Amino acid sequence: MRRGAAIVELAIVMPFLLLLVFGIIEFGQVAYVRHVLINAATQGARAAILPGATEETVLAVVDQTIRDGRLGGVGSKISRKYTSGEFPDLAEHVLLTVSYADVSLLGFFEDFQLASSATMFRGPLDERGEIE
Repeated sequence: MRRGAAIVELAIVMPFLLLLVFGIIEFGQVAYVRHVLINAATQGARAAILPGATEETVLAVVDQTIRDGRLGGVGSKISRKYTSGEFPDLAEHVLLTVSYADVSLLGFFEDFQLASSATMFRGPLDERGEIE
């Protein structure tokens, strides 16, 4: 009387189990990409705060960090903000934003883009232009 009932139950439950497993995989991928972007933004801001840093060197650091994280291409946006006012040489503020559009592994988040920002502050420079 119960022949084949297990197969019918499996056919009913299996789509939900697969959706759960693939959802866990997809959200794990999103968390991994977010971690790589945070690291890339931090490393890029650290490179940008150094005296004599250029946009090319900062982009190279960001791209290398993303390649080290095993992600594909990246669209990096760099914006620098410097302090101004009475004592402009006392501190420097750099804000770096890195964005990545190819987040989805399985296609659930096709139009999804992650971005990460990092801010670094540098203290005053001495008369030679080096960090004190």
